[in-house]
Amino acid sequence: MVLRLALAQALILNTPAHAAVATALPLVEGGPRRLVHAVLGRLLREGARLPDHPTLPDSWATRWTAIWGEPVVAAAERALAAAPPLDLICRDPAAADDLRAAMGDEAISLLPTHIRLPAGTRVEVLPGFAEGRFWVQDIAAALPARLLAPAKSARVLDMAAAPGGK
Repeated sequence: MVLRLALAQALILNTPAHAAVATALPLVEGGPRRLVHAVLGRLLREGARLPDHPTLPDSWATRWTAIWGEPVVAAAERALAAAPPLDLICRDPAAADDLRAAMGDEAISLLPTHIRLPAGTRVEVLPGFAEGRFWVQDIAAALPARLLAPAKSARVLDMAAAPGGK
């Protein structure tokens, strides 16, 4: 897993190779540190790169092709390659429409208090970011709570809760 994280840093986030290695090695302290260093160093020196387009694991592709056919497998692989949009949830429901309008013509709303922006939008430059007027949350992650509609006094445990966007 550490190798995957370091390769993602280097190949997707364009982190310099030395920095990807330096951040990976402490994660395997007391473990196969020398092996991780050697494998990661060699991959990066020899120009490891991502495939031209993502593919499904062979076992999935074989099973899906047999069930749904090649067009479904090809569509799934294209979907894997597509960057997701940026979904935001407004802190103040009453200000959601004004905030969406301030974000420009590309901002749309699929649900009340929800704003969707195109893939690649930098959240930190959006109006309202510094003031905490919204948080990043994919619409699929927001739907369960909206559908359950717990009472304001209800206690709800989010078993997937973590800091940051999901």
